[in-house]
Amino acid sequence: MRTCKYPQSIDNKILHGWIEDGGKEFVLLDIREPGEVSAAKIVADESMDIPRGLVEFVFTQKITDHDMPVVVYCKKGGRGALAAATLKELGYKNVYNLDGGILKWITDGYPVSNFFGEFEVKSFESNFQKKS
Repeated sequence: MRTCKYPQSIDNKILHGWIEDGGKEFVLLDIREPGEVSAAKIVADESMDIPRGLVEFVFTQKITDHDMPVVVYCKKGGRGALAAATLKELGYKNVYNLDGGILKWITDGYPVSNFFGEFEVKSFESNFQKKS
């Protein structure tokens, strides 16, 4: 019988502290599709972009230390939670899902990066947040 080990959540303030401090070793894993990643991503010293469908195959080959803290994020948090739960099932012990994904990160005013460089969005209204 398969048991789902729910991942812990991490909020923007804590993750931003980890990134800015630089003293905590962790992997920031963006599991969005390449087109989403090219629009904007969160920058950290050790980061990876691996689409959700490849996490089990690629991440496990690149990060073999199961004690390494891993922060997973996606657009809104759902795919990140699934990927984080999968990593927990594969034996990774310190897995966190970014609460609210990159959309919450942006709306809370934290910086992102793309081919233009690093920037903060001062006024952000997403089509994904609108209710029809």
